[in-house]
Amino acid sequence: MTPGVPAFPPGGVLPDREGLRGAKLALRAAAYHDLPFLRALYAATRAEELATVPLPDAAKTHFLGMQFALQHHHFLTRHPCADFLIVSRRERAIGRLYVDRSSSIWRVLDIAIVPEAQGNGVGTALLSWLQRATQSTRSGGIDLHVLATNLAAHRLYTRLGFGDAPSMLSTHCRMIWPSAVS
Repeated sequence: MTPGVPAFPPGGVLPDREGLRGAKLALRAAAYHDLPFLRALYAATRAEELATVPLPDAAKTHFLGMQFALQHHHFLTRHPCADFLIVSRRERAIGRLYVDRSSSIWRVLDIAIVPEAQGNGVGTALLSWLQRATQSTRSGGIDLHVLATNLAAHRLYTRLGFGDAPSMLSTHCRMIWPSAVS
């Protein structure tokens, strides 16, 4: 174990994943050995944003490593009961889904897919699965925040029935499903 890097919690029993099998997706609890993949995934999600920053690649790599560590620490200490899941297709990790199901409204903390797997229905399958799971467990819905500049994700959430909700963050839009939740 690396000092200062919190371990992943064991996670809870996941709802039926039948809908994911049709999309050839599998979920498993994240483990310490997944950290290199998760760091690389985090860096891939920030690549476009950092492309125009006039820093040497080594400085960008160092910055992204620090940012990942801070985000990882925040998620694990702020949401100790959340499910930290690795998304895989054909036994190859292609993303992460972090969801906190500890209250009646499930909160998607993060959903990230490697760039080469984006646009192929992975996000739709994961969110549709979560929507079915909230219905089958009689949970109150799903809450998430999307970066205000991530228009593609916002369109996906809107297409899946998420509605905009008030947010205290200027950088992110809050979206909820069903929209009757405030």
